[in-house]
Amino acid sequence: MYRKKYVTLAVNRLVQEKTRKDSVKFVGTIITASPEFFKNRPPREVEEYFRRAVDFLSGEVGRHNIFSATVHMEKRTPHMHLCFVPLTKDNRLSAKEILGNQLVERYECLRDMEQQGELEMELEM
Repeated sequence: MYRKKYVTLAVNRLVQEKTRKDSVKFVGTIITASPEFFKNRPPREVEEYFRRAVDFLSGEVGRHNIFSATVHMEKRTPHMHLCFVPLTKDNRLSAKEILGNQLVERYECLRDMEQQGELEMELEM
């Protein structure tokens, strides 16, 4: 109940138009890498990895649309849960426009960055 109320407040704060009942109001993502990537890395490097991931996603979806980014270190592999409201540049709620066909292009961009050594991620689609 608390989480639903929190998400509703975040969406209402960002969206300035009436939303349909069936609208996608937020997108939840998980950012991680292979266990081998994190093995023997100092905490500072792990923190930088997640900071770069937030910076990248901020550029893609808008930093102001991200309402939650939480890193979990208690599992075998560190990971981050990041949630954002899918708002377009003209402030319309549209997950289809934000993620739709562009998802494949973003995946390919991340894959290319990873292959060039600019980003170490385990990408699945």
